[in-house]
Amino acid sequence: MKKWIFLLVLFFICADSYAQEVVFSQPQRLPSKVTEYEIVGKTKQGLAVHKSGSKYNELEMYDLATMKLKWSREMSLGDKKAKVEEIIAYPDELIIIFTIKEKNETFLYARRTNPELKPLAEDIELDKIVRKFGTYGFDFFVDVSKNKKYINILRHNYDFSGLDNIDCILINPKLKVLAKKNIPIEERPNVLDETFLSNNGVIFFGQGTNKRTLLNNQAQYESLKVLKYDYRVEELKFIGIEEGEHLINEVDFEVDDKNGKIVIAGFYSEKQASLSDGYLYVDIDMKTDKIGKRVFAPFSAEFTQKIESIKGYRSRKKATNLNINEFIVRNDGGALIVAESAYSTSRNVTRSSFDTYYNSRRTMEVTNYYHDDIIVLSIHPDGSLFWDNVLRKKQYSEDDDGYFSSFGVVNVRSALNLIFNEEITKNTTVNGYVLDAKGDYKIQSLVSVREYDLMMAPQYSKQLSFSEVVLPAFNNRNEFMLAKISF
Repeated sequence: MKKWIFLLVLFFICADSYAQEVVFSQPQRLPSKVTEYEIVGKTKQGLAVHKSGSKYNELEMYDLATMKLKWSREMSLGDKKAKVEEIIAYPDELIIIFTIKEKNETFLYARRTNPELKPLAEDIELDKIVRKFGTYGFDFFVDVSKNKKYINILRHNYDFSGLDNIDCILINPKLKVLAKKNIPIEERPNVLDETFLSNNGVIFFGQGTNKRTLLNNQAQYESLKVLKYDYRVEELKFIGIEEGEHLINEVDFEVDDKNGKIVIAGFYSEKQASLSDGYLYVDIDMKTDKIGKRVFAPFSAEFTQKIESIKGYRSRKKATNLNINEFIVRNDGGALIVAESAYSTSRNVTRSSFDTYYNSRRTMEVTNYYHDDIIVLSIHPDGSLFWDNVLRKKQYSEDDDGYFSSFGVVNVRSALNLIFNEEITKNTTVNGYVLDAKGDYKIQSLVSVREYDLMMAPQYSKQLSFSEVVLPAFNNRNEFMLAKISF
């Protein structure tokens, strides 16, 4: 039977709106077997979306112009229990990384297909793990270089105290194995899950030694290192960045292939992890492995005044609970940090005495999610501050993991568009901060979603081009939709 698609096309003509067009796909009810979805990316066939659940994997292809669903197919991976770890989209093909578990053995495979899921070659077995009695398990992660010429598959191996070591498998798009390497973890406790790839296939890891106290259970690092593995010369190096002089409570890493550097930026604190006193900026030459600039700079008095003027921060004169959402390397080698003040709290509330389902339980725990103002810093290549700004936003929700909160970033070259729900209710408006290279901004309305009885999730958006972004959405019947916004 022929399926009809219902398209909603919204044209904005008022002066304070900058979205030219918004197109929605047809609402579709998600079956109970689908528990996750991912916007994979563009191919010549269209926009690929992966839906998955226990013993279920499905790929959908949408027309990029109309958002019409072209087709939907269940993925045949040789075993119903197969788990898709990652799907990487290229114009003419897809690379599917998946695992199959058989009793105490787990097999890792890679498959090349065309965008219609037709295999282009035999599956490649990349790894086989035999889980012994008493071991603590493992997880897989996948990193892809910016030029998509290198794929790094990481297996995090755990013991009783956490992450023990990492196995890396580096492959190219033809699924040729270029290197296999085990990365040890020398200091505990630490975090070594910041992994990134250069366009030459060199693997970098961010490694921080975690400091914990009785009064603070948030991650805070008293030392910071970068581990470099170059498969071409089979060389493993540690590059020390910080050894206890500062306490780092948020940090991110990025490869600057254009300028041949690793750029590291974040926030540091003198005492507590939740409060930030300034920013850090470090660059490392990828050829010599030497540190160029290493700057720890306190926030300026002007920035502090901006913080003081904002209601909602739990400590005056301090930026609290900052999480880096976007880290962009500027063309000149500087950095742009886009962070958010976000945290959660839990509380017990009294349950109605008429609720007999929970019998004697008189209280229930409610988790509150707060996603507040956006902090943006533009840093010069020498580590000095170009400009900073605070963009006001206040979002609150309960027991939803902050799904519709936070924001999405769309880079349209001339500006950054930060898309967010004004409030987390069905009467909200999707707004956007338009931020230019000098730090000037304006706020504009994109979509009045109350007219369409839906909620968008900007933090899970996928940028398709310099003028298009796709956002997931759910209507009042909890049906799944995609919204494409053109600028």
